[in-house]
Amino acid sequence: MKRAEDIEVITIKIEDDGQIPNHPAFPLLIYKSLFEEGDDIPAILNSNDWSGEWLGSVHPFHHYHSNTHEVLAVKEGQATLHLGGEQGEAVEAEKGDVIILPAGYGHKKIDASEDYANYGAYPGGVDFDMNYGKAKERPQTIDNIEKTESSFTVEGTQGEESFKLEGDLVVHGAGRVPEIDDLDLEKGNVDREKEGVSVNEYLQSISNPRVYAAGDAAATKGLPLTPIASMESQVVATNLLNGNQRTSNYEVMPSVVFSLPKLSAVGLSEESTREQGYNIRVNKIDTSEWYTYKRTNERYAMVKIIIDEDKDQVLGAHLLSREADELINHFATAIQFKLKTEDLKQMIYAYPTAASDLGSML
Repeated sequence: MKRAEDIEVITIKIEDDGQIPNHPAFPLLIYKSLFEEGDDIPAILNSNDWSGEWLGSVHPFHHYHSNTHEVLAVKEGQATLHLGGEQGEAVEAEKGDVIILPAGYGHKKIDASEDYANYGAYPGGVDFDMNYGKAKERPQTIDNIEKTESSFTVEGTQGEESFKLEGDLVVHGAGRVPEIDDLDLEKGNVDREKEGVSVNEYLQSISNPRVYAAGDAAATKGLPLTPIASMESQVVATNLLNGNQRTSNYEVMPSVVFSLPKLSAVGLSEESTREQGYNIRVNKIDTSEWYTYKRTNERYAMVKIIIDEDKDQVLGAHLLSREADELINHFATAIQFKLKTEDLKQMIYAYPTAASDLGSML
């Protein structure tokens, strides 16, 4: 890699054009011929906290990331890139060049040699969003860009009271929205609601029988989880090929919050079982003193198991521990196949594993 004093740096500042916001404060930077033959580009990027790298090319359409900066490092060939949106500039990117794109800066490939390839990476390997200059993106993306400069500020209301929170990191866990606003569904006589396309039990549009929807695009009882979307897509495929004969089963939907420690759940909550009139037994146990968690020095571990006393079956499970993600699958199996807790207690599991404690939780 070139010495700092030998590097040519090009600075370009491009304003918001109404579609591509670019960045309100930071310019984009181009380091010419920064990398030399034999340099381990991914390793050098990683050592400077640019990670989550990929090797490929730039999309041939205007796009930008609102929630993170991006580095592009040219490995081979040359390309003409349009940076900053339609009102931006065309630049030549050649082998060894590095481009730093602050959050919001548009980029697009105009042309490239057959051997062109660049690495892309992000600060801390953060997952990037994709935006295309559509009007509906602006309220969210402008907020994100303003947050990348230093700290984060979140403003909101709780009841009639407003609040403001500041911090170094904000995690958004409010879920997803269906990406169907630009499909002109009304022209196809396809009814929709906030959660997605309105469908019947066969995932068929209730207003246009020629249309089916699944996953985030469908308004169903299913949680917005990848396995649920996969299951629904199989239902749609079956019904398209063979006629309406298959429906989705939402009884068992295990979910995990991958925090530290992890939090997982499957089945019914204690409140919902009482509302439905079940005769239940609730096993709520602090397991942090159990050997499974003591040996790994876990400070926090707890389980809450809801059991149908009349049928001796698990109705719901809620777990907190580092092993909660794997352990919840055992409870999902028990609920799916209506296994009796007495039978589950007879099962011999490998020891010491989290699953070997299952009998003691029941």
